[in-house]
Amino acid sequence: MAGCGGGGGGGSAVSPYAGWITFVSNRNNSSALEVFVMDASGGHQQRVFAAGGANPGCCVFPVWSPDFRKIAFSDFSFSSGQPTNIYVVNPDGSGLKALTSNMNTCACPAWSPDGKKIAFVSNSGGAVNIWIINSGDGGGAANLTMGGYSNCYYPSWSPDGAKIVFMAAQSSKSQLFIIDVNTKTVTKLIDDTGHNYQYPAWSPDGGKIAFCSDRDSSGYYIYTINADGSGTPVKQTEVNSYFPHWSPDGNYLYFEYNNSGQYDVYRSRVIGSGDPMPEENLTNGAPGTFNGFYES
Repeated sequence: MAGCGGGGGGGSAVSPYAGWITFVSNRNNSSALEVFVMDASGGHQQRVFAAGGANPGCCVFPVWSPDFRKIAFSDFSFSSGQPTNIYVVNPDGSGLKALTSNMNTCACPAWSPDGKKIAFVSNSGGAVNIWIINSGDGGGAANLTMGGYSNCYYPSWSPDGAKIVFMAAQSSKSQLFIIDVNTKTVTKLIDDTGHNYQYPAWSPDGGKIAFCSDRDSSGYYIYTINADGSGTPVKQTEVNSYFPHWSPDGNYLYFEYNNSGQYDVYRSRVIGSGDPMPEENLTNGAPGTFNGFYES
């Protein structure tokens, strides 16, 4: 859904897309997922570019640059059943560029807070690890996790750019870890191998991490916890929900909800930031599959 960083466009003027959400949908093309944008209330929904031809044929994991001037995403290969490259594109569909054409199975891009780097996952070299590249040209590729963890996915940067929280397999469950970008020191966020913890997202103020978990046996819900792992996770949603992302002010969580096969982008007010509100459907059952990613 929304914001991510990246050394995008010059000038000091605020991007007209500031605070917007990006998501994917097959509403215009039943055989492909395409990147769309909409404002924070679900209005002005528009496709970024048409899939196919010279453009990628299927798009997943869209995420804004911190200045809302670029969108990073992965393309998806139906023949291999895997994502392939990381791309960046302007929100009007111009300036499409592949950043990882010399790497294997690249997915889950996440912009650094200063917009100069993109973290992502790739199985280049064997195991699925967290990698970092320069957002401008795809250079400077560096493997952060170095095969020390099994199946790393969904990196999310701390607001100061010093750490990345990510998901990895441990004891047959998905668990959350935090790695220091400079020292490569890794700590576990929540010590609970009896449940799955997935899709982490660091809050804009750095104090919380949102995630999805089945710790409530009735389904998967969005929770938040202190970024140092202290305290008890706070349940934030009452519907089965996935892929949490924060609004830039930290007051709302955006997420994906699967309602009997219809995927929509929802938002809810973060408990503790004001009176809780019911989950609000922003895409309202429009034809197509939605998958939203919101970064501040």
